[in-house]
Amino acid sequence: MAPRKPSFRSSTAPIHLAAINGKVKILRLLLKEGQADIRKRDGLGRTPLHHAVMNGRVDAVWILLAHSAPLLTQDRKGITPLAIVAASGSLSIFNLLLNDGAPTSSVCRGGQTILHYACTGGDPTITRAVLDNGASISAQDKTRSTAIELAVHRKNWNVVKVLLEEGRRLSALSQPQHENDPRSSADAGNDALIAALREGLEADPRARKAVEAAACLGLVGLLVELIE
Repeated sequence: MAPRKPSFRSSTAPIHLAAINGKVKILRLLLKEGQADIRKRDGLGRTPLHHAVMNGRVDAVWILLAHSAPLLTQDRKGITPLAIVAASGSLSIFNLLLNDGAPTSSVCRGGQTILHYACTGGDPTITRAVLDNGASISAQDKTRSTAIELAVHRKNWNVVKVLLEEGRRLSALSQPQHENDPRSSADAGNDALIAALREGLEADPRARKAVEAAACLGLVGLLVELIE
């Protein structure tokens, strides 16, 4: 018989509980006296930093980072602390992790990037911060979904606008700009994608792909207008 995996409750140490509940004094004491392992995982593979982030304990996060808490450790679901906060939308904690060196380029299980998690969470400010730190808008997870697809699927329109604006910015950097250029044949040939968006996501499942495809084809300006 295979050994049973430890349960969350049976493997939760005092340092995990202190992080969960934001008990700053207890955390300081445990770390100062060397009575706790800051890298210790519970039965779900979560470190104290995972728990502090998940529960929005800003002070606990600050203390753990000051004691060199590991930033790239993945729990049993393959999720890092930065991915958790990107999805939960706590900008203050996100900035703490970012300033401590947590890379936005890291990839979690399933191939999802930090940008995927930010688009799932729906916070445009965090999404913008991830992009400003070098995240790729074209990165795909193992299901070949991009971040913008996730944002569209969840109807996180403020995030979709941020991604489309980034796509437009990158396009402007890579292509010469000419005023009064006629619409390209690619644009003209993809009016059906715009029509799908007008009809609404619920009415036409093709719309999930429409935003991504149109962005790649240079229709980002029109799509921003549609969403607004």
